[in-house]
Amino acid sequence: MGYIGVFMIIIGFGSLILEQFGLQFKVLAWADPYQPWVGILLGVIGIAIVVLGMVLGKKDDQPQQPPFPQQPYQAGPGQPYQGGPQQPPYQGGPQNPYQGGPQQ
Repeated sequence: MGYIGVFMIIIGFGSLILEQFGLQFKVLAWADPYQPWVGILLGVIGIAIVVLGMVLGKKDDQPQQPPFPQQPYQAGPGQPYQGGPQQPPYQGGPQNPYQGGPQQ
């Protein structure tokens, strides 16, 4: 939304400057008889769009809090975690023959 606003600001107020040198944007060639009012109007609308985009964008930037805080599972002393499949105990020794050690 901001890019459209900036484009309108540049085209609108730029057409006012170019008019002083006898030049015009091809996009606004149809509005040459209506200058400087078309340029002023486009610039003001562009400013309004940029400001509106900034105001609406700030609402999206605020971090949202989770609805319920999640607490980690705490097992009692001597109790294993029961949440899912467990890893088998380590048997020792390399499992890859390229790492050295006895080959199977």
